[in-house]
Amino acid sequence: MRQRAARAARRIGRDAQSPQLFRRTQRVLTVFDSLDLVRDALILSLVLSAPILAVGLVVGLLISIVQAVTQIQDQTISFVPKIASMLVVAVALLGWLSVQLVEFAATMFTTF
Repeated sequence: MRQRAARAARRIGRDAQSPQLFRRTQRVLTVFDSLDLVRDALILSLVLSAPILAVGLVVGLLISIVQAVTQIQDQTISFVPKIASMLVVAVALLGWLSVQLVEFAATMFTTF
């Protein structure tokens, strides 16, 4: 059976005697649907990255104020606290981030 289908350049399991399980109705994806998908993906990436970037912004601003007050003009001082704080926030929000991503992926697989 497999050799006959492979030689005839047909798909295996898509014959008339294949079970109903393999038959699915296909939905046509229009240009507007694809634009909606891209828009939703970009909005989700913005929502997921916003808390981490906001913490990095606040920590960077606080360190800049401390550097201005103490007149320490080293540009590399702010990197380690910003990275550490952003990592802590990312680990703290990991559950929420993963739930949002799984819901989005499930929506994509069930809708299209």
